[in-house]
Amino acid sequence: MYKKLIVIAASIGLGLSGLAHAQSNYQLGTTLTPAQISELGTLKSFTVGKMTYRILPGGKGESTFVMNHQGKLGICNGEVLISGVSSDQAKNALSAYQSSIVSTTVYDSLKMVSAKFSNLQEAANARNQLATTLAGATVTLPITFNLPKVR
Repeated sequence: MYKKLIVIAASIGLGLSGLAHAQSNYQLGTTLTPAQISELGTLKSFTVGKMTYRILPGGKGESTFVMNHQGKLGICNGEVLISGVSSDQAKNALSAYQSSIVSTTVYDSLKMVSAKFSNLQEAANARNQLATTLAGATVTLPITFNLPKVR
């Protein structure tokens, strides 16, 4: 439970930090109509686990808009989060992807390692492989679809 809470909190924080850098005509959380989706034409895609996301054109900055299978728009900054294993074990596992990694941050207090990849496809591939090879680890590629609402 504690591990999942940490991953969720970090995912929201990292997703929100990337929102300031995203510049496009898309709105986070918007669901596109089938007509709007067809106007976009063929889009690059990536798969995380069993879910496939399409990459929307025009993203500038550190974050990229993506669309899920329902047409809902989210944002992803290409960062893979690893928790549930030692930071040394996570860094060793990430060394196989060093040519694709832009930066790595160790969050000792959260017992988490974050690796920022140069593109979403490489981040998704690394996430999928690490999820199967790092026994006991939680490996995520956070995608934010809605901002938390303050009550």
